[in-house]
Amino acid sequence: MSQRPTDNSLENPFQSPVAPSNEYEVRGPGICPYCGQSDFERPVFTHWGGFVGPWLLNHAVCRHCQRGFNAGSGASNLLNIILYQIGSVVLVVAALLICIFYVLPGWGLL
Repeated sequence: MSQRPTDNSLENPFQSPVAPSNEYEVRGPGICPYCGQSDFERPVFTHWGGFVGPWLLNHAVCRHCQRGFNAGSGASNLLNIILYQIGSVVLVVAALLICIFYVLPGWGLL
């Protein structure tokens, strides 16, 4: 029969034995997931989203580590930025194809 430890320690028996990485951690809304600071600014314009992208994705940039994140959820915006870029390219290509195959022949330009 095994004996229980006499000290009532607060260790979690289900916790992973590997130490957690402090590189990135979702800490909550308005807190940088990289450095833990709550001092951030919202950019008006970015190279990946122009004027609409940062507003649409609730993007913020930490003033301490200069890394971007979602101010609403406290998570990284990397996947959202990639999807935003793919969606933008698909919309532009679709608009060009519609123009080439439907609009220009109807005007007698092709």
